[in-house]
Order: sequence, then structure tokens, then C-alpha cells
Amino acid sequence: ALAFGSFALPGHAVLWVIGLALVCTNLPFFLLNLGMKQVTAGMASVLSLSEVVFTTLIGIVLFGEHLAPIGWLGGALAAAGVLYALTQRESATAEPAVAFPAEAMPTRSLRLGLALALLNVAALTALLAGDPSATLLAWIALAMLLRLGLAPASQLLDGRFPRLIQWVGATLAGVVLLGLLTRSGVDSAQASPLILATAAAAWWLDRRMAGHEPEEARDDAPLLALALLALAAGQVFGLAGHPGGRIFALVAALATGGLALGVIRQALGRGAGTLDQLGRLQPQTLGGLALLAWASGAVHLVPAGHVGIVERMGRPLEADLGPGLHLRLPPPFELLTHVDLHTVRSTAILEAGSPLLCSDPSLVTVEAGIHWSVKGAQDFAFHALDPEAELTNLVRAALVEAVAHRSQDTLLTAGRQELQATVLAAAQAAADAAGLGVRIEEVHMGTIAPPAAVQGAYLDVINAGEEQQQAINLAEAYAADLLPRARGEAGAHIARAHGDALHTLAEAEGDTTWFHTVRQAGGIAMDLTRHRLTLEHTINTLGPARLIVRPAGIRIWLTDGTTSVDTIPPDED
Repeated sequence: ALAFGSFALPGHAVLWVIGLALVCTNLPFFLLNLGMKQVTAGMASVLSLSEVVFTTLIGIVLFGEHLAPIGWLGGALAAAGVLYALTQRESATAEPAVAFPAEAMPTRSLRLGLALALLNVAALTALLAGDPSATLLAWIALAMLLRLGLAPASQLLDGRFPRLIQWVGATLAGVVLLGLLTRSGVDSAQASPLILATAAAAWWLDRRMAGHEPEEARDDAPLLALALLALAAGQVFGLAGHPGGRIFALVAALATGGLALGVIRQALGRGAGTLDQLGRLQPQTLGGLALLAWASGAVHLVPAGHVGIVERMGRPLEADLGPGLHLRLPPPFELLTHVDLHTVRSTAILEAGSPLLCSDPSLVTVEAGIHWSVKGAQDFAFHALDPEAELTNLVRAALVEAVAHRSQDTLLTAGRQELQATVLAAAQAAADAAGLGVRIEEVHMGTIAPPAAVQGAYLDVINAGEEQQQAINLAEAYAADLLPRARGEAGAHIARAHGDALHTLAEAEGDTTWFHTVRQAGGIAMDLTRHRLTLEHTINTLGPARLIVRPAGIRIWLTDGTTSVDTIPPDED
């Protein structure tokens, strides 16, 4: 990093790094090596293991670190182990509980390495692949490790902690027994070529290495050989589709349990010779057991609600077997396949949030599932490798096509029932054409909604539509209020105009009548009429003006709001 310029380090930081390397790393290791030269090898290993204890104490005391409860427990166990080893005297060593010659150690180490590798392979296969047979192989490997490893372990530790070694072995053996009693890996009808090859190779390699051990330290472990052979044979039967594989799995489990019981007996000081005799079976006996297991494949039990399809040399027979106990030829001559006709299965077609294209074009997210059952046993068993997956694809295709012919508004409002019926009919027709032998009982549509990415915009559109409808409703209400009032006012104006017209007409008719009357009367007394008209004209003309008529001899003064009258003498007029 420094050479290519991608990492910058100041000069004083370089000095600090060098100082830390010398003072905190090189110098302590130098002093540690000087000290280790003055103690025995056992004490040196104890001191090395105690480093984690002192490091933890320094972190707690000097740096204020805090440990979780499991950390305190681990530190206490480590400290107890270190203190126990430090307090033991060199004279406390004892002879191993089980003598094991040093010349047998290389071969036994190879066998223990094989058991450890077998345990890891089986455990990883069981965890990653979920193979139940691998679980049984892991129990066998753990029992093999305990059976072959207790005596070498005691020898390597120079007789230290004999009871601890025995109790640890007995505890792990109890774990093996508990796992077998829970039938973990025993009831599996599955078979794996990997487990078959691993079990067979482990049996062959262990037999070869056991033959190279010295006679006085040889441990043939016949129960171990029986367990591995039975597991391999069960895998062969399982791969052939023979139900006898369960019998071999049970034999392997029983042999493994015998190994675990032998370890417990050794911990109790009673030996395991009696149990080992169970694994020393003659070839004739093994052949008879294999023949019996093969013959057991002729007995078949068809459960209620199922039918059995018989395949004779790979060709299915036309007649199916009903529920009950049946006796047929054992595999590989005849194979029996069970098909459940009464169970209604549920399958998810689309998970929640799956987007589909509508005819708008717009998108909707759909959650859909189906309920289906088997109506044709042979069609279901032989016309498709995975009928459920094939049916899922057909229903999904029918759903996509049905959604593509409908608008988003239809799907989100009243089109759900019609969509379900359309998909059901199309999917059933496609399944019948493919010969799947299934009956679709129901198509269930869960959530139908706009995609999550556009739900905000879709809600805005809905709100705009609601606001538009609200504005329309307000306008209609205003129109409903305004139009009647306008019509009423118009009617009132029309009625008033009619009244005014009648009034004007009546006045005109009255004036006409008055004129004719005056004319007739004027013709009778012309002078009087002329004098009256002159007076009326004068009144009409002078009507708006303010007139003051003063007789002769009277004088009038006009002021603001007052009027004074005085008499004028005749000579002053």
C-alpha cells in the first residue's frame, strides 16, 4: 500500500509502530522464551494456555472491559483448568487406565483421523443438504471416535485426569444414545449415493488400518463394521426404491447404540466384550438378514385415502391397489407407488407483491394460491416429473393472461370474482391437456393492489378523482339551489310585468273613457269646459312652483323660515 501510494503514514506514526513492535511484541516474546527454558515442557504448555486468562484480566482491570455471562463462565473454566494444572505435582502422574503401546499409536492416529473426517463430512452434509442419512452417519462417526480414542488419549496425557476422560467419553456416548432414541436419521426413507460411498469407503479403510495394528492393541470394533455395512446396504436398498432400507437403517442404529453402550461400560470399568460379540456375525447370517430384508419388500400397506400403482419391471399395471395390506413381488420386479387421492393440497402461485401487467397498461401486485387434489392416480404419478411445479406454472400462466385482458380499475374494484373464475377454468383446461391428473378445487386471490413503488401516485390519483367528484357534487348542489330560485324570480317578474301591463291598460282605458266623457260633456257646455281646462292646465303647470298670492293692499316679507305680513296703505301701493 505504501509503495503504490494508496496508504499514507506520517513519520511519527512509523516511529510509534516500530516502538510498539519492539517493546510490546518482540521484547515480551524474548523474555517469555527465556522463562520457558527454565521450566518443564508441561509447565510451558500450561503457561501458554494461561495467556488468555491474563489477557482477560488486563482488559478488565486496566481498560474497563465488560464480559458477557458466557464470557465469565469461559474465563472461570480456563482459570480453573490452569490452576488445576499448576497445582499438580510431577509425581502425581499415574499409569493410564488402559495401557496402549506406543508402537500402535501411528495406526490408531490414522483411524482416529478417519473417524474425525467422517464426523465432519457427515455433519456438514446433514446441515447443508438436510440428508437424514448423514445424521445417522455422524452418530456412527462420533461413536467410532469415542471407541477408538479413549485409550490413546489417556496414554498421551500420561495417565492424568483418568476419570475426567472416562466421564467425558461416557457423556458423549450418552448424547449418541439420546440422538438414536429420538430416531434422528433412522426413519429416513431417502438414500444418497454420497452417503453410500462414504460409508463403504470408511468401512474398507478402517478394516485395512485395523489389520495393521499390533495384536496386543488391535481393536476390530465389529459393531462399528456392522453399523457402516448396514448403513451402506440401506442406501443401496433405498436407491433401488426398496422399503427394506429402513431395516438396514435400524440395524445400523442398533449397532451404533451398542458402540455407545460399550463406551459407557468402559467408563464404568466393566468392559465392552459382551456387546462386541453381537457384531461378530457369520457371512451366512448376514446373507440371511439381507435376503429377509429383500423379501420384506413384498409386503405393502396402502393407507386409507390412497391408491397403490404397481410397476412391473418399470411398466405400470392398469389396475390400482386400494387401501389395505397387499402382497406383491419384491423390488426390483415390482414397485409400488402410493398416491393420495383425498387430501386437498394448497399451493402458492404468486407471493404478495408480485407485479403483473394489465391491459391499461398499468401494473398491479397480486397474491394468489390454489387448492387442488388428485383425480387421476397414474396420470399424476407418471405424466410429469413434478406435477405440483407443473400445475403452478400453468395456473401462473393463466393468471398472467387473465390479468393482461383486464384494466387496473376492474381488478381493483369488482373484477375479483370474475378473475378467479376465469383463471380456474383456463388452468383446469391446461392441466387436463397436459395430463397432470389433478382437479383444481379453488383459485384464491389474496391482495390485489398497485405496486408499492407507485402507491403514493396512485393514492394521489384517487384523491384527485375524489376531489373532482366533490367539486361536481358541490356544483350540482349550487345549481340545484340556484335554478329554482332563478325560475321563481323570473316567474315573479313575469307576473309583475303582466300586472303592470294590466294596470297600464286599465289606466289607458280609464283615460280613454275620461277623455270621451269630457268630450261629450264639453260639447254640452263649451265655455265651462274651456274655463275648467284652463284652470287644470294652470294647476298642472304651476304645481311644482311655490306660489304666494298677495291680495292688493297686503305686503309680505320672506326670511329664513319666517314670514311677516303687513298692510300697505293705499297711497303707498
